[in-house]
Amino acid sequence: MRRTLARLSSITVAALGAFGCASIGNPTPPTVPANLQPPNDEEPFLETQATGVQIYECVPKSGQAGSYEWVFRAPEAALADRTGRNLGKHYAGPTWEGTDGSRVLGELRAREYSPVSLPSISKKRICLKLNRSA
Repeated sequence: MRRTLARLSSITVAALGAFGCASIGNPTPPTVPANLQPPNDEEPFLETQATGVQIYECVPKSGQAGSYEWVFRAPEAALADRTGRNLGKHYAGPTWEGTDGSRVLGELRAREYSPVSLPSISKKRICLKLNRSA
């Protein structure tokens, strides 16, 4: 069975074997909208708490002189388990990096925006693209 990574918000990340934490056990899958459900042959491996920021840039709208819009650039977050133990960091790529230097590069598969008009943190389903050990 493959394992998947589902980024749910800036607070909770259910991640795949990014940091070699086999002793943690599989977390309970989070409740997510139907379009974010992983395929049946994938399962969560690790859940982390994330504290950080989402970086946006105000840029001119294409073809609309004098109009601007917010464009997402990158996340920057520290990752910890439920006890507060440091597990690593999350940054552009999207990339998750363990304290041992191992890295997982993800690939966006599905997205669900919140029902507000301002930029917000969307829910995402991200699958493993590249896994590098330290």
